[in-house]
Amino acid sequence: GNATSSRLLRGGPSFSRASPVRPAPVAAELSSVVPGASSVAPQPSAWVAPADQAKPIPTFLACVTMLEAALFIFTIIVNGGFEPHSANHMLGASSTTLYLCGGLNLGERQYWRLSSAILLHAGVLHLVPNLLVQWWAGCAVESCWGFSWTACLYVFTGLGGSLLSATLSLPQQLSVGASG
Repeated sequence: GNATSSRLLRGGPSFSRASPVRPAPVAAELSSVVPGASSVAPQPSAWVAPADQAKPIPTFLACVTMLEAALFIFTIIVNGGFEPHSANHMLGASSTTLYLCGGLNLGERQYWRLSSAILLHAGVLHLVPNLLVQWWAGCAVESCWGFSWTACLYVFTGLGGSLLSATLSLPQQLSVGASG
């Protein structure tokens, strides 16, 4: 009805594991296709989530997003500000600072960098799009799979990106970010 369509226009229905949201069937449409369907079709109120039901907060995603933003600010502070555009076209810290903060370069066999590089970003132009896509996709993943599985997926795909980057990069090349 009008309440459902206006709720969809304002940001969509609320989701929770207790009451999954499914499209509300229209009994008149069902009865025209399936005789007697109007008597067995569930009422729309049983299928549509209540308007006041809050969406669950994606806890893992919120924590990792704040951590990535904080680490970016930390790298800028350690660097003493942003590098000139000619030195870092991504608008961030120097490669030396990123290396000091855990950037991936396995020339020295420091394997801990496979995990630390996942949380680092080369600059604003690397951080902002990644956080936006991470939030958009991650909210859907965490609402379906929960905190633990989302955390596992994040860590293992990040490590996979780092391993791929370590395999394909030159020994002196620095890599940051979850995608390697």
